[in-house]
Amino acid sequence: MKQEMNYHFQSGNLIKITVVSHSDGEKDYEFELSYKYDTNKSPLHHSKTPKWIMHPFTLNNNLGFINNVSEKIDCDLTYKFVYEFDDDGFPTKSTRTSKWKDDNEEYTYITTYTYITK
Repeated sequence: MKQEMNYHFQSGNLIKITVVSHSDGEKDYEFELSYKYDTNKSPLHHSKTPKWIMHPFTLNNNLGFINNVSEKIDCDLTYKFVYEFDDDGFPTKSTRTSKWKDDNEEYTYITTYTYITK
């Protein structure tokens, strides 16, 4: 089995991942994840770490490189994010609401961010 992943960026933020799986020369499946962003600074906004190193961390934590993820659509699951910000425009708290396409129930998760300054 061969899996191909294509990453699409806009203004420094990841906006889409397309995944295609092949076996024996035939396409098995294809799916897409898409992201939307707000206009505020992500916690990683000033990070000097190369994106290829940070990529798995940002995907697993729904963080943008430049701005904050406001919506993520993963097949039949939609995530919406609402943030509270400090005086410098960085998020201090995010509330993530997730909802399956065919389910009326929403699930809410809260994350708080603490920054260490030098």
